[in-house]
Amino acid sequence: MISLSQYLIFAAILFGLGIAGIIINRKNIITLLMSIELIFLAVNTNFIAFSSFLNNNTGQVFVFLF
Repeated sequence: MISLSQYLIFAAILFGLGIAGIIINRKNIITLLMSIELIFLAVNTNFIAFSSFLNNNTGQVFVFLF
């Protein structure tokens, strides 16, 4: 079973890669959009991890709808 801290570490790595992609490459719009998508993926991972940890489906529904 994967613990909450492992999910949060994974999300922090994704978020850091997204921020680094935005800072390093500002000229290529495709790379910027992919970096923003990584940031959104990190946020969604946090929603799912906390939703699972707290036994509440609200975070999972939020990720699914938005």
